[in-house]
Amino acid sequence: MIGYIEGKLSVKTPALIVVDVGGVGYEMHISLTTYNQIGKTGEKAKIFTHLYVREDKLEFYGFAAEDEKGFFKTLISISGIGPSVAIRILSAIKIDRFKAAIIDEDVGILTTIPGIGKKTAQRIIVELKDKIGVLTDREKSYLAGKDPEESSVINDSISALVSLGYSRAIAQRAVDRVLAETKEEVKIEELIRKSLKFV
Repeated sequence: MIGYIEGKLSVKTPALIVVDVGGVGYEMHISLTTYNQIGKTGEKAKIFTHLYVREDKLEFYGFAAEDEKGFFKTLISISGIGPSVAIRILSAIKIDRFKAAIIDEDVGILTTIPGIGKKTAQRIIVELKDKIGVLTDREKSYLAGKDPEESSVINDSISALVSLGYSRAIAQRAVDRVLAETKEEVKIEELIRKSLKFV
């Protein structure tokens, strides 16, 4: 089994990359999370890999971080959740937010993910709740709720994007990306403006 591949990033798209290792191009499916974390085309990249074996073909899935790869493997262990759905989940929601939703049995958050209906969300909760284990401090913050003022700014920003016609999952992902790249406190107007670049 290949644990990771390190080489030059020769192709980079939001759904697929090719890593050149000694003249051999390894094609891998990726999530938007990995897409945002890896470098530019032509740069060196280390990609953690998972080989998915099907009857008719083999597929490589790549991840910028080992914890994302581990959670991908957890997701595809769920009945009815294949690799394409798992990648969609990893693209639409942060792992810590997802774990907190599982612990809190929050079906509503899970159904904001494209392709995840109420029944699938309930099955995911049942199958994963005992596997999640102990939450990190960051995950607990999502479960307990953030600072009320910060939560209000985030929620209002997401609502504003939704009112502009974007889905809640896309709006959430855009806001999360801005917050991940912003170290200072951000006002609602600035958060909305910056989030519009990522929807």
